[in-house]
Amino acid sequence: MVPAFSLIGTNAEAQRKYQSQLVCLQNVHFEEGGKAKFSSYHSSGENRVLVDQKGSTINVRTSGYSTFWNQMLPEGEIDLTGIMSYFGGAWQFIIIDDKGWKPATERPGAKDNPYTVDQAIEAEKLGMADEGWIKGYIVGAVAPGVENVTSDEDIEWLAPTILGNTLVIGQTADTKSLEHALVVYLTSGSAFEQFGNLRDNAANLGKEILVKGVLGKYLGTYGITGNNGTPETFEIDGMTFEPGDISAGQGTKESPYNILQVRALSPSSSTPVANGVWAKGFIVGSIPDNIGVATLDDIKFGAAGAALTNIVLAPTADCTEPSRCMAVQLMDETVRAALNLAENAGNLGKAVAVKGDVALYCEAPGIRNAIEYSFGGDTPEPPVTGDIFVSLKDTDKALAAGWTFDNVSLGSLDYVWSWKEYNNLGYLGGSAFKDGAIVVAESYAVSPVVDLAGTSKPSASFEHAAKFQTTLKTLCGLYVREQGTTAWTKLAVPTWPEAGTWTYVNSGEISLAAYAGKKIQLAFKYGSNESGADTWQVRNLKVVGEGGSGGDTPVTPPSGDVVVIEASELASSISAPTTVDGYTFTANKASGSTAPAYHAGTTAIRLYADNTYEIKGGKMTKIVFTIPESNANRYTTVACSTGKIEPAQAKGDTSLTWVGNADAVTFTVGHDATLGKDGPSKRGQFHFTEVEITPGK
Repeated sequence: MVPAFSLIGTNAEAQRKYQSQLVCLQNVHFEEGGKAKFSSYHSSGENRVLVDQKGSTINVRTSGYSTFWNQMLPEGEIDLTGIMSYFGGAWQFIIIDDKGWKPATERPGAKDNPYTVDQAIEAEKLGMADEGWIKGYIVGAVAPGVENVTSDEDIEWLAPTILGNTLVIGQTADTKSLEHALVVYLTSGSAFEQFGNLRDNAANLGKEILVKGVLGKYLGTYGITGNNGTPETFEIDGMTFEPGDISAGQGTKESPYNILQVRALSPSSSTPVANGVWAKGFIVGSIPDNIGVATLDDIKFGAAGAALTNIVLAPTADCTEPSRCMAVQLMDETVRAALNLAENAGNLGKAVAVKGDVALYCEAPGIRNAIEYSFGGDTPEPPVTGDIFVSLKDTDKALAAGWTFDNVSLGSLDYVWSWKEYNNLGYLGGSAFKDGAIVVAESYAVSPVVDLAGTSKPSASFEHAAKFQTTLKTLCGLYVREQGTTAWTKLAVPTWPEAGTWTYVNSGEISLAAYAGKKIQLAFKYGSNESGADTWQVRNLKVVGEGGSGGDTPVTPPSGDVVVIEASELASSISAPTTVDGYTFTANKASGSTAPAYHAGTTAIRLYADNTYEIKGGKMTKIVFTIPESNANRYTTVACSTGKIEPAQAKGDTSLTWVGNADAVTFTVGHDATLGKDGPSKRGQFHFTEVEITPGK
């Protein structure tokens, strides 16, 4: 039985093993099944193309004198029995008679017909990099300090485990042998890690589990790779959480209530039953504020036509069942400006925690008087993600500086990796296919050192393409190591390119959270063996994180008689004229729809579309505003009543400078976010954390 042609090989050993042998090819189909006959009358022999489950092909040769030459080629997947024949430098297949095929045995891998652990291991032994579902039992995790699993002692066959980043899945619930076990990497921060790991969920030991992924070696042993950890990619016996459900909490910022807990407090009127508590959910819509007595049945799911005065939270981002939701009243100007869907359609589907009072709102338990918020439950507003490292850009004409190649084995090759161009777009290409033949090789394309100091939640992504795929997902991949170390750790790549085309796809977010604050190197590993030498093209590598180079640009301290005033000193200017160091600052709503606000979380004055801000006092020749990253999405133009903005504003500004000669100047915020990431479809904003004034001489 042979599940794929590429497993047969063409070397001398393979020829001795298979030449003139009777072989059953499993799960194959004829390219012209149901459309062509096996041969032509009295021909010396004609070829028909047979395709296996990996897309490889082999010729089936049939004589025109055979008893079945006139039969139509069978349709669909079949198991085909015949004789292997090596001729003219390639294998061909000869069928003995018209009884040599039957419908294919159903191949495991579907969710309703998953691989067993032992079946998966046998498939891996045959080199099958199959993707599908695997069924087994949670029996342990990889022990601390193990980078290459070589024996049963490298596994913790118990719970709780010391580490929570892997699981070991066994054929049975009492498996304690690697011969019947698979290692699974748990993507950092994923639902699979949260609910599956044995460090925090010791009761999972022995439970039946279904996992979706790619069969392939991990940490040197049989494993499952390519699982991105979303709830749709695993099932654990007895676990009934819905994708995206918010776990129960204590009502604090660090551990907010979920919606069920809020409802369980059973408020009976608009009088709060709990004050100043935190609750969390996903923003799914709002309730119209112009319909009199509104209820949850009036929810408008989505952002279109959203109200300014409230949002609706749900336990999942895709929930459309009113009975599972709660409404949040947006009374505070700052909270309203940040959360309402009418002006922040991008908030739809985001998880947010809010602080307020639990009471009846819209005739159901909800949150009134929300006074604080925290996206994701961690920070006072959506975290700003900045680029930390960008390389291998498709606009590059040569390999970026600092990259090196670590050639572990080249065979007859001069190189594996090289920078190439196609249609004026560059990419890093890896291949061990030379002169029409496979060369067994292994090589790493190693990045310069990437400094993750001062960052949180770093992640990597890149684009890649591979038309011909055999061993790509098992022998190639993205790896990481800390600076100064030699051992590489494989990272799970969520999305691989489609075979049969050179179309690039984005890898998806690859977590580097375990390396936050450290200096690392990334490497693209290329590998080939007798089964395949795919060509892999990668480009546009990016590492991002919260903080780091994505944070505020430091401001050089002023000298001499320059006056520097922090926005925190001007917080009262949003509601009344405020004088500091001889200058008076006044914010006005003017013709805007949202009043100016001071945001304590970012210590910034926030001016909204069409608001004005006046500064007056003695003569001024220069005013510099420091702009925080919080303004990146809604940044807009700012007009001045006298003087000019110089240099001209541009996307990505970290400061805005006015020059002139006046004792009063009024700044007016633009209407649309023309300079922000959200674009002109959103209303503009201007934030500043500091004002630096140079007096006139």
